[in-house]
Amino acid sequence: MKSLCCLSLLVVLSGCDKKDSEPRFPELKQTLPEKPSAPVSDAAAPEAGVDAWGHASVLTPTGGWERFEREDDVPYCLFARYEDWSAAQYVKDAKPKTTLKADEELHIGVYAPRCAHPDCTRMVNMQCWADVVGTTITLHSRYNGQHFPANTCTKDCEPDTAACNTPALPAGTYTIVHGEHKKTIRIPGVVKPSCVIPKPR
Repeated sequence: MKSLCCLSLLVVLSGCDKKDSEPRFPELKQTLPEKPSAPVSDAAAPEAGVDAWGHASVLTPTGGWERFEREDDVPYCLFARYEDWSAAQYVKDAKPKTTLKADEELHIGVYAPRCAHPDCTRMVNMQCWADVVGTTITLHSRYNGQHFPANTCTKDCEPDTAACNTPALPAGTYTIVHGEHKKTIRIPGVVKPSCVIPKPR
C-alpha cells in the first residue's frame, strides 16, 4: 500500500489526500505527482563542495549561496489527524504524545532541521511520502534548496514542513523506518515521544 506525497515550500503549507476523489481539505488542493521526481540541477556547471551543515552541496554562481540536499534524515512527528499536523508548524509545537486508533490513517509531518529564514535559505523544497508493506512503514523525506553559510539565522524562523499519510492501519505492531532510524509503534496505543530528531551526522 502506498500513500501520495505531500509537498511544502518555504512558508506555504500544503496537503493532499491519497484518494483520487476531491480532497478532504479543498482549500489546500494541489496537483502533485504520486512520488517526487529528482530535483532539477542548476543550469550552470556546479562546483562540488560541502555545505555548512556538513552535507554534500554544490556551489551556485550566485555569490555565496550553496545548494544542499538531505534525504531521509530530517526530524519527523506522528499525528493521529491531519489537523494536528497543520497546527504544529514546528517540531516544538507537536504534542509530546500521540494516541493512535486502529483502522485509521497515520499522519506524519517532516520538518526542516535548521532555522528557515530568507537570509539563510531560499528555493526550499520539502517532500514526504510513506510506503507500507506488511507491518513496515518506510518513511521517505527530501529537503533541498540553497543555503547561505555566511549568515547565521537562529531567530525569526519561518515554517518549513510537509506532511504525508499512510492508508488506514489495522491493529498491530509496526516499525517505522526513516533512513538509518527505526521506531516501533503499537496500534491502538500511545506513541511517546511523538517526534524523532535524527542525530547530526
